[in-house]
Formats: sequence, C-alpha cells, structure tokens
Amino acid sequence: MPDKLLYYTQFGLRLEAMMKYIPRTAVLSALILFFGIIFLFLSYTKLRRDSVPPFSKTDLEETDLDKIRQQVEQINPFFIKNKGQAPEDILYYFQGNNGAVYFTKEKIVFQNKYPIASEESSTTTLLVREVVHQMRFEGQQDDVMISAEDKQEATLNYFVSGVDVTDIPTYGKIIFRNIYPHIDAVFFFADNKLKYDIVIHPNGNPEDIQLAFEGIDELTVDHTGKLLLKTDAETVVHEAPHTYQQDGGSNISVSASYVVNRDNTVSINFGQYDLSRDVIIDPTFSSLAASTFLGGSSSDVLNGLVSDVTGNIYITGYTWSFIFPTTTEAYDEVFNGVTDVFVSKFSSDLATLSASTFIGGADTDQAGAIALDSSGNVYITGYTVSTNFPTSTGVYGQSNSGGDEVFVA
Repeated sequence: MPDKLLYYTQFGLRLEAMMKYIPRTAVLSALILFFGIIFLFLSYTKLRRDSVPPFSKTDLEETDLDKIRQQVEQINPFFIKNKGQAPEDILYYFQGNNGAVYFTKEKIVFQNKYPIASEESSTTTLLVREVVHQMRFEGQQDDVMISAEDKQEATLNYFVSGVDVTDIPTYGKIIFRNIYPHIDAVFFFADNKLKYDIVIHPNGNPEDIQLAFEGIDELTVDHTGKLLLKTDAETVVHEAPHTYQQDGGSNISVSASYVVNRDNTVSINFGQYDLSRDVIIDPTFSSLAASTFLGGSSSDVLNGLVSDVTGNIYITGYTWSFIFPTTTEAYDEVFNGVTDVFVSKFSSDLATLSASTFIGGADTDQAGAIALDSSGNVYITGYTVSTNFPTSTGVYGQSNSGGDEVFVA
C-alpha cells in the first residue's frame, strides 16, 4: 500500500491523496486503440487522396499552430488572481508545468510534481507523486495587506466542473504589505525564476523577521550561505540573501546571513546599515541548481551523498552496470560481479566527474552510506556476499565468514 501524501491540488487545499499507480498495460491498450483508429483514418484518407489538394512541407512548418506555440513559449510567467475559480483561501497563485505556488493570507504553499518509477515493479508501473511545503512569516501582523501589481497582458477564462469565470487578470508581482511593522515582502519573477524581496523600511526591526516552514525534513545553511530545505523528494534552495540599500543609482551592499534557530525558524543576521534608508533582502528560490545522470547500461542505485568544504560532491551506492563510468587510475576500473559498489566524486556544478571507482568481489556488494573526515578521506559502509571482497593487510577482518557481511572501507 503506497504512502499517503498531503498536497495541494490545483484548486484544493489540504487534501489527502494516494500515490497513483498507472499500469503500463492500460497505457499499451490505449496506444493500440489509438493507433488502430489512426490506421483506419489513414486508410480512409488514402481513398480520398485524389480529391484533396496537395500541400508542401513549408505549409506544415509555417502553420498558425506553430506560430501560436512560439508565442506561448515567449510569455513570461505570471500570478493569477482568484475570482472564484479557486477556494477562497487562495488569493493569487502561479501554475507551472511541474507544480504551483499558492498565496494565502497566512502562508505561501509550494506544490511540486515528481514522476518517479515504482521500486516494486519498475517494468510494469509508473508512480506519480506530489510533494508540498509551506513558508510563512512567523508572528506576522493580523492587518497584513496582500495585493498585486504589474498587470500583465494575459487574461484568462476558466470553464470546468460547472464553474465559469471569465476575464481573470494576471500580474507580475505580489506584495505582502506590513507583514511586520514597516516591513514588506514582494514576490516576482526574474529570468523565469520565482524570487522574493523582504523590504525593511526605516523604523522596521530586522529581528522581527522569522521564516517558518512546514513539510520540510531538514533545514540547514550550507558553507556558501544558502538555506537548504530538504524534503523527501528534493532539496529546495533559498540562495544566500543578497542584501543592499539604494543610494541614488547605486546599490550599497549590506552584510546578511541566514540563521536556523532552535525552534526551526529562520532569521537573518545583519551587519551595519543606514537606518534612514530601505534595506532590501533579495534571495532566489531554486530547486535545481544543477543536474546530471551517472550510470551504465543496467540499474544503478544511489544510497549516500556528502559534500566537502569546497562544494565537491561524493556519492556511493551500487550498480549492476559493467560499463558504469570510472576514471583513469581509479582504485578499480573493472566491474567484478553481480553488483559492485561505486564511489564517485563530482565538481560542485556537477560538470566534471573527478573520480569514480568500483569496489567489490564476484558476488553482491552494496554500499549504504558515505562520510568524509576533516582531511578529505572518504569512508563508506555497506554489506557484501563476496568471499573475495577486497580488504587491506592488518585490518580486523580479512575474510568473509559466510553470508552477508558488513564492510567498512
């Protein structure tokens, strides 16, 4: 029985849903039916081909549909006003391909969608999943005013389930005014990314700012000052707060950093600044700074990840792939058995595979965790069934006593 997930549907708050399994047999049946209809249609079309004027490849490439698609792709993201098409809790929202963001008076809700393969039977089922986390301004004032600015050209009409709402306006900016005395929050898009500014006006107290999160497994600040929100699906990143004051046409930088408090709220520490001017805190939401594949021709499983002080990323797991990528002069460049442990090192931007090796014997070997010490040495642990799993001279146990054995390397 799949786990329950608490998530926001497109227009429903706090609904419980099950992760849905979509049988590929059903998909295959639908495809067979679809292509059967296409075959009949093409057969009929062939009989009438002589009565239809021919058209050129150019006609196909320059259709109005292509032009419309190009225009749609050029539209900047926008916020949509709720005029009754959504529950009254939602004031504005953004709907994207991979999720949505909902703005209520009390919180901002982030819904992310993840298509993932089922571990139980990756060859027969697909697993569709949605994960939600929430951000709110802890201790915000009751009289906070939420409004929209920067009206966009797009106007939407909504017709579904008996609900008809027309002329829905769209905006480029959402403003939470007076979340704390003399402090506002502004949400907007830049480079197609959702961003927010916290603006401290004169007489505003930066110590009032407390960000609280729900639906987060772990909340940390990394060595670069980024706020990391770990969910069971990904790590959402709030970039280190770029903080400044405006003086004429210039921006004067102000020192600021995130602090995770004992109650799991987040505050912001400030350096000195001009109390007579606005202070603008300018972070950016980011859920995917970099992404890469690593693997071979068969199944590859990641079980551990850690980074060093310079941002290099170390991973471990196990693989069935005899062509899993390894690097020259690595400890072991050759696949050994049923499954082998792998240990790999990436640059911080995931652009370079700096090192990668197999570790294993002739049977099953699987790593489950990885760690680094202060000198940069890598430690892994897991279990092995291989009687020839590599060991070093003088260690505690140099041979497999039978069955599954724990290893530390």
